Formats: sequence, structure tokens, C-alpha cells
Amino acid sequence: MFYSERMKRIAILESSSRSLINFRGNLIQTLRQLGHEVFCVAPDAWFADEVRALASGFATAEVARCGLNPVDDILYYQRLYQLLQKNRPDVILAYTIKPIVYGTMAARNLGISEIYALITGLGYSFMNVSYHQKLTGLLAKSLYRRTLKFDRRVFFQNPDDREEFINLNIVEASKTSLVNGSGVDLQHFAQQKLADGPPTFLLIARLLRDKGIMEYIEAAASLRKVFPTARFQLLGPADPSPSGLPLSAIERYTEAGVIEYLGATRDVRP
Repeated sequence: MFYSERMKRIAILESSSRSLINFRGNLIQTLRQLGHEVFCVAPDAWFADEVRALASGFATAEVARCGLNPVDDILYYQRLYQLLQKNRPDVILAYTIKPIVYGTMAARNLGISEIYALITGLGYSFMNVSYHQKLTGLLAKSLYRRTLKFDRRVFFQNPDDREEFINLNIVEASKTSLVNGSGVDLQHFAQQKLADGPPTFLLIARLLRDKGIMEYIEAAASLRKVFPTARFQLLGPADPSPSGLPLSAIERYTEAGVIEYLGATRDVRP
């Protein structure tokens, strides 16, 4: 794919600039070391400086990650098309549903054939509990089915996700590969000695129900009855997803002394 004698122009399409640094930073760095040009696209510019320091270029293409407004999605597609037309990449590497779907459409219409997708998880649309989830699930499956057939290879980090996509005839098994998770850079996140004090638990996650936030809060409430000195901390930003928890709810548990909400941060290291 990337071990080639010829330098390639690679476009990486992501759903957030934070993810480009936290989960794709080492990949970008390795691709640059192999002699390739790497151009990154994300909806936001929160980590723009960090991305530009790693990649050959960076641009934004705004999109509502969880929105269903077709006008917004059409504008996102047009922006991706313009960026890909301008930068003329040889390879497209896309993560998460909207960059995958609309990135594949734009690339195909520009005659770019070397397109790769990475499915890191299925998310809200595949939870299939509420009517809204079922509706968005049907839409997501249809969009994946229509676009993944044009991708050269589809990578999965979860074997169950791969099996579900194959069983639903979303993608052919022969076009899929199972890879390890994004992993942890043990040099960047070096082990440190535990601080003295009461036992402290920390959950780092976006404020989504499907991340187990409520289960963590319920466990904290139960354990604090037995171990009143124990501390339960929560670190992570709010999320606009329908399964997102409002900050007002988190603040109520903080005021009740069940958890300590630490807000959001650019760097989770102490």
C-alpha cells in the first residue's frame, strides 16, 4: 500500500483534528519518513498547528458529525471534492462514516482509484434501540453499501464489526482486513509513579451514554457508600451525538459528590 519506490500523495480524511494527532499522528509521521506527502482534512482546526507540524498540509471541511441535514452533507461533499481536486492525491485514506462515504464519492468522481477505509467502530447508528437509531442505522448501512464497493480495501479494528458488515452484505469479505486497534504510544504516555492519597479512578471519554458514562457514575455511587474516601474522576468533552449526556446532568452528579468532572483537555497526561 505505502511501501512503494514512488513517492505518493496521500490524503487522510478524518472526523476531527484531535483524532489526527491522537490516533493517526504516528501513522502520518511514518508515511512522511517513507517519503510520501500527506495531506490531512478534518472538520475543525482545533489541532491545526499540531497537524501541520506533522503533515505536508492541512485543510478543514466542515461537517456535522452526527447531523442528518442533507444540505450540510452536500456542502461537505463539495468541499472535499474541491480539496481533492486541488491537491490531486494518489491515495485516499478515510476514517469514520462521513469522510468514508463522501470521500469515496469525491475520489471516485475525480478518477482516484486507490481508496482505503478504516472502520474503527460502528457508533450510534448501529445501536438499533430507538426509532431514531434504527432510522439512522438504515441510512448508514445504505451509504456504506453504496460506497465501500469502490474502495480497494476496508480495514476493521473489531472482528465483530467486520463480521456484521459481511453478514449484512455491506462489503465483500475478500476486500476486508482485520487490524489491531489504534494502540498507545508508550513513550508519549510513559508510566509514572502513582501519587499518594486515596484510591482514585479516572474515566477518559466523550460524554456519551454508549461510552459507559452512566455505568461509571452508578458504580461510583455504589462504591462510595463502602469506600467514602475513594475519588471518581471523569475527563472528556461534551458530544453533540443524540446519545450525548448534557453537561447539566454531569454537573448534578458532581454537585452531589458522586464524581469529579474535570472538563475537557488537549492533553490527558498529568
